[in-house]
Amino acid sequence: MRRSRPSYIHRLVRDEKGAKMSKSKGNVIDPLGVIDDFGAGRAAFLRWRAGPAHSHDIKLSPQLVETNRNFATKL
Repeated sequence: MRRSRPSYIHRLVRDEKGAKMSKSKGNVIDPLGVIDDFGAGRAAFLRWRAGPAHSHDIKLSPQLVETNRNFATKL
């Protein structure tokens, strides 16, 4: 019996308008910039708040990162 190959399901990161992030469109957010501005813990918290990896695409914006930072600070 042949084993099936593993398959990976991932979601897309989209901008606040729902468009796919693309360097050519210029609508990407630099993850290293987010880590520099807010810290690696806050970046991980943002990923956790986004939900399970297979459920839906992530709409990401600088305002969302800041909102999540403020929420985590209150915890």
